[in-house]
Amino acid sequence: MPAIVSPDLDPDESARRLSDFVARVMAVAIDSEAAGELSGIEDEVLDAGLTFPDFISALFTLSSVTINIGDDLSSSDLISVGIQRASGLLALTEDYPPFAAQVILNIANGNAALFHLAAGDGPDALDRSLVETDVRFGDESLIVAARASWKFVSHPMLGAPDSDRSRALCNLANELDNAGRWVEAYAAYADALDADPTNGNAAGNRAQLLLQRLRTSPQQSGHIEAVYDLWARRAKELRAETVTIAGERAAQLWDDLPPE
Repeated sequence: MPAIVSPDLDPDESARRLSDFVARVMAVAIDSEAAGELSGIEDEVLDAGLTFPDFISALFTLSSVTINIGDDLSSSDLISVGIQRASGLLALTEDYPPFAAQVILNIANGNAALFHLAAGDGPDALDRSLVETDVRFGDESLIVAARASWKFVSHPMLGAPDSDRSRALCNLANELDNAGRWVEAYAAYADALDADPTNGNAAGNRAQLLLQRLRTSPQQSGHIEAVYDLWARRAKELRAETVTIAGERAAQLWDDLPPE
């Protein structure tokens, strides 16, 4: 591993290099060439002599984008590379809780992506033994590990930024809802919005969960309708924040939430 901190590098120059690396990483196309392009940028980052925060930020962005592109391409290999990149940062960030929280969040997101790929029927699906059967019986699948990590990141004592705590709680809620544990999911969405009231993605998911309840249990309408309308409107108001957190596709889902 090359020196992380370059004592002769002007912090402004380090910040400029970081900005360049991040822009290039974010511009990597979602195609078969992505893995090689990301690896090339990683090699440059390792040799750039960035300041410690900029070095961590660059590699964090690389791990996050690698996982996201691997998920988009349904590539377990690429997702695993992203997890490895994040895991390699753990030892470097253990004395810096905000950084560590972001790294753990990335690893949890990667494990969740691998879990869903394992549950699929595509050519790159993983071993079915990784798929959760019933967490009540102590199953140690990828998604159980991801849930535990999201809970860890969300704990205020860790010192993670509120935005990261909120994202972790929203991801946890999504998976609880997928597992049919909608009461726990609703509580986690509420906690996500308590941590960061601007999390439009949590607001939209909260509204969507209530909409599902209204459609499956119409006898419980009334109060639920009023709460649904509140969060559906809130999600639409926070559209820009949703795009930042979860992308345009998620924002469009909340745009399309119907009035009740």
